[in-house]
Amino acid sequence: MNDYEKRLKKLEDIQAIKDLHREYVYWVNNCEWDKVIECFTEDCSVNIGSWGLRNGKDSLPKLFKEDIAHNNKGKGRDGHFAIMPVITVDGDKAKGHWLMYIMISDPKTGKALKWAIGRHDVEYARLNGNWKIHNIIWASPWPANL
Repeated sequence: MNDYEKRLKKLEDIQAIKDLHREYVYWVNNCEWDKVIECFTEDCSVNIGSWGLRNGKDSLPKLFKEDIAHNNKGKGRDGHFAIMPVITVDGDKAKGHWLMYIMISDPKTGKALKWAIGRHDVEYARLNGNWKIHNIIWASPWPANL
């Protein structure tokens, strides 16, 4: 593979990772928990703020379908926005961070209650030609000294 092909491949990988993360956030917003879970590797670790650290894909149904889904009942639904990705690729591994804004809604009225800002720190892995989330941490507030 020549230098041009290597650079093109890296750009394609970065775009595929952005697409994966965008879909992950979309499915969280749409409460499509099975699709959310499919974004992860079998040996993943997930640490989403107050929900705490979860290890392995088999721990994710409880996290998403019970714990997090409980927050998205009624008229209100939280809205997540992932912006400004910074992604580096090294072969079949990649790292990235995203700014995250979450509009938290009142489940009774559906109206916005407040905004949360944080950061996703993520490690990705390519498995069978497809990128998956291997580790993800949601840190809020971010920066931590706020």
